[in-house]
Amino acid sequence: FNVTLLRLGADGAAMVIRLYSGGLEGVDAFPVEVEVDYVRQGLPGFSLVGLAETEVREARDRVFAALRACNFRLPPARITVNLAPAGRRKAGTGYDLPLAVGLLAAAGLIPVDRVRGLFFIGELSLTGALKPVRGVLPLAILARRGKNTARDLDRNLQVLELTQGFAYAPLQREAIRKAMTENCLVLTGGPGTGKTTTVNAILQLL
Repeated sequence: FNVTLLRLGADGAAMVIRLYSGGLEGVDAFPVEVEVDYVRQGLPGFSLVGLAETEVREARDRVFAALRACNFRLPPARITVNLAPAGRRKAGTGYDLPLAVGLLAAAGLIPVDRVRGLFFIGELSLTGALKPVRGVLPLAILARRGKNTARDLDRNLQVLELTQGFAYAPLQREAIRKAMTENCLVLTGGPGTGKTTTVNAILQLL
């Protein structure tokens, strides 16, 4: 996952930060982009859009209190937060952390490079302490898959083949790619077709 910083306007008065988190539908996780539009011109305000449930909308109060407790002072701005995709419901308190990081990056209080490539999930207490959230396992798997681009997987497979001392068959490589990028994989085959070897490769890449 990457963090994208867009500068709007020549005077640097507005910024959009996009970083990545995840949501839950039952026991399945899905990727969520947290976009923070931070405009330092006009009247200050805060709005959150993207089909957010009550506990997500309440993140504003938790996050601003947590930032104050950690001695961060955000410059006055008109802030719009979008949770994409807008058509899927967002529930839970796990968006506190990505929202806080997005605000700090958009305000220029932390460097964007320090959070690039990271996946954020977590509830914040009013003191700024990080609290656990439900569904950590599927969210962790989602975060791991997000880092496994096709290029990364090919490179990691090559390293694994060197350490194992043999090359995976084309069908095995395809099964490994599917396992790292899809929500569900059914692996079948008769004895001696390489199922165990494939599963061991998947576990090592996780």
